[in-house]
Amino acid sequence: LIVDKLNENPDREIIFENKLSNQNIKIKMDNNLFYRMLENIIKNSLIYTDGNIKVSISDSKDRLFISILDEGCGMSENIIQRISEEDLTNITKHGLGIFISKQIAELHDGSFRIENKAKGLEVTFIFNPIN
Repeated sequence: LIVDKLNENPDREIIFENKLSNQNIKIKMDNNLFYRMLENIIKNSLIYTDGNIKVSISDSKDRLFISILDEGCGMSENIIQRISEEDLTNITKHGLGIFISKQIAELHDGSFRIENKAKGLEVTFIFNPIN
């Protein structure tokens, strides 16, 4: 996915960090849906921001975290709250792809966190590993 997006956007920088302490961690996933879940967020970052995008994967306390952080101006707290509450009223252009990504994470027994940072927006997917 990252290579595809870099090839489509050669003037952009997407930084990938693998911070996994357990390189053998496994999660429930459908490859196509999982790709779409991450692609929605990365595409938004490419469209709505000019800065770098950082994708990181890490684990802690038997959980897997995949975070995407961009250097944009963030998102309206109103839209973040409506995505969290699954209120799609008047969510058209901004937020629908993020909402779909949230649903895909939940289909994979995961959860979703979205928050504005000092500079940018961070979307984090959290999964419980399978044995």
